[in-house]
Amino acid sequence: MRGRAAGVLWVDGGLGAPALSDAQYQGVKRLTVHLARELTRLLVLQQRRGTAPAGGG
Repeated sequence: MRGRAAGVLWVDGGLGAPALSDAQYQGVKRLTVHLARELTRLLVLQQRRGTAPAGGG
């Protein structure tokens, strides 16, 4: 949760990082959503195969 909050602060120009333009922000948002979906899909596939690490879920 802390990492996510730090990411939001960074995107918003906090923590000394430059603020992103609206187009850049939308691009980052799209990429983040895409990566989250892919990661979820891979985790679901792993769990269906029974290869997910113990205690990973």
